[in-house]
Amino acid sequence: MKLLPYTTLTLDTDLAPGDVIKLLRCNVASAWRLPWRQSEEPFRGKVRTSSFSIFRNINVRNSFLPFLRGKVAPRGSGSTLRISMTLHPFVVLLVCLISAYVASFYGIDDTLACRVVAVVGLGIITIFNVLGILIGFWPEVDKAKGILEGLLATEGPVANNSQSPAGARQVGLQSQR
Repeated sequence: MKLLPYTTLTLDTDLAPGDVIKLLRCNVASAWRLPWRQSEEPFRGKVRTSSFSIFRNINVRNSFLPFLRGKVAPRGSGSTLRISMTLHPFVVLLVCLISAYVASFYGIDDTLACRVVAVVGLGIITIFNVLGILIGFWPEVDKAKGILEGLLATEGPVANNSQSPAGARQVGLQSQR
């Protein structure tokens, strides 16, 4: 059982770094969108000249959706993508603030009622977070990993073939959890 929402992934490809960035740009929509407009790209976020910060483009809300940060580096005639997947920093901050607020009930008063509220509240928050990580984070890690592998293994992006660099092929990959 993996309770720490963090993993790394290394993908190697025959594509040049510039072509990998172009491929990512074709498959990453803007991070912000109107709620009633769904884009076809499999990811949302930002792609820079040699790095990216993205998350999967889904129609439902999932606070435990993995936040992917990666760098594209040259490797011989191809490229290496080094990616870390974790919770969005805002979600971590929010969970910490809510936990601290509930825990503060323990110190407000020495009454049994305040202590029970704090202990029960922290227990509920802990169960919610564990379930969120196991049900909301890890399955989405596998989906995002599969999409990225598919993008690099095909000859073009999933959403927009007109801007695709030709010849994208996956050479090898490693994953650490």
